[in-house]
Amino acid sequence: MELKRVEDGVHALREDGVRIGYVSCSPLGEHAWSIDHTVVSPDYQGQGVAAMLIRELVNMARDEGLKLRPVCSYAKVQFERHPDYVDVLLSS
Repeated sequence: MELKRVEDGVHALREDGVRIGYVSCSPLGEHAWSIDHTVVSPDYQGQGVAAMLIRELVNMARDEGLKLRPVCSYAKVQFERHPDYVDVLLSS
C-alpha cells in the first residue's frame, strides 16, 4: 500500500494504483484545514488503513506548517488517542 499526499488530503493506494481509502480536508483559512472525511473501502477496513491515513495527514500538516481541526468522528477519536498530534491541532 502507498500513501499519497494530494491537494486536499491523503489517499491510500493498492500496489496497482487503485484507491482503497482517503482522508479529505477543506481549507479553514490560509494555514488551517478541517478534516472532513475518513473513508476506507469495506474490503480493507479493520486493517489500520484509516489510522495510517490520519498519521500521514498529521505528518503532512507538520511539513507544511498547517493546523488541523478534526470534524469527522474518526479523526476526532484519533486526535483523542494520540496526544502527540496536539502540535497540529487547531485551537477552538
